[in-house]
Amino acid sequence: VELEVRGDDIASFRDILGLPGTAEGPFSLDFSFEPGAGTGPDPGTYDRATARINSSLGTIALDGNVSSDERYAGSTALIDLDGLNAAESLGILGLPGLGPTPYTVDGRIEIQAQGLSIERADISGLYGVEATASGLVGWKPLDGDSALSIELTGSDLEQTLTPFGIEWPLASAAFSLTSGVRATAAGIRLDELLLTVEESRLEADALIPLTADLAGLDVTMQAQGSELTDIFRPGEALDVPPGAWSIASHIRRVDSRLLMENTRIALADLELTGEATLPWPFEAGNGSFKVEGQGQDVTTVLPRLGAFELGRQAFSLSAEAQVEEGTWLLQPSTVRLGDASLALSGTVDRLPDFSRTNLDLDLE
Repeated sequence: VELEVRGDDIASFRDILGLPGTAEGPFSLDFSFEPGAGTGPDPGTYDRATARINSSLGTIALDGNVSSDERYAGSTALIDLDGLNAAESLGILGLPGLGPTPYTVDGRIEIQAQGLSIERADISGLYGVEATASGLVGWKPLDGDSALSIELTGSDLEQTLTPFGIEWPLASAAFSLTSGVRATAAGIRLDELLLTVEESRLEADALIPLTADLAGLDVTMQAQGSELTDIFRPGEALDVPPGAWSIASHIRRVDSRLLMENTRIALADLELTGEATLPWPFEAGNGSFKVEGQGQDVTTVLPRLGAFELGRQAFSLSAEAQVEEGTWLLQPSTVRLGDASLALSGTVDRLPDFSRTNLDLDLE
């Protein structure tokens, strides 16, 4: 069977067949089907089928081998998609911040008993990223059969994340990301995630529940780098300290709390350890924390704060507090800077009234 369709208005053709879509104007469709002419991984008969569609949105070509299995197991297809306008053709998927840029999708898929096997799929042109995926997407994707490996590379971290509403002062730096992605009964698991930005790297394993409250969220992460400026641009009010840095933490969602445990931060001359508990859903002005830190030169961490420049001197911090509706309940805490020492404890009421403030200070 060979079929050719040409027309001046693809919208009218879609209306006739009751098909969705956004393409307009001239189009062409070429389709062929040849029984017994295909090949496949398993014994049996395979038919050959090809299709090619051209429209104002681009071109998609399929070259497949259709098995005789009643569920089409063993069928394979090569997919080649050249899109002309990502915003127009993919906007229906609800992806944020897509521009009218060209993009491509190339891959090979195989129908298996457990699901759709992706031998390799390459995606280019979306969000300034080159992406590759392989693995299995189960017929019930969230029931445990799905497992994928993904790779992403990009030349500008800030450009890639801005469409997702992330407006941090990120550097225009090259980056890459690799991870395993598995569906489990508890949620989506990310295995051996590795994000590199210039010379900095982040490693993580995570369980992300597919529930609105993220009950059961569990993330273990560690990151390190030679310079924070690999990731962040220096700001006007706060310099980004030079030098090596690292961070590690275990983040869990338990009951109605978000726990940050075994947190360790090293930044320039600062060494910091601590833990924090936040309410979930997050409420500003509530939570608790415990932190200890020290360093030999405060200027390596805070070279300046606005127009105020700090002198070169050793520092340390030991603090513990609970925050309830904006009121701080400060346990006995100590801050040392050079030869000065400040011990404090008590209650600091929220702005602007300070009516319940009862704070003990001891400065030496």
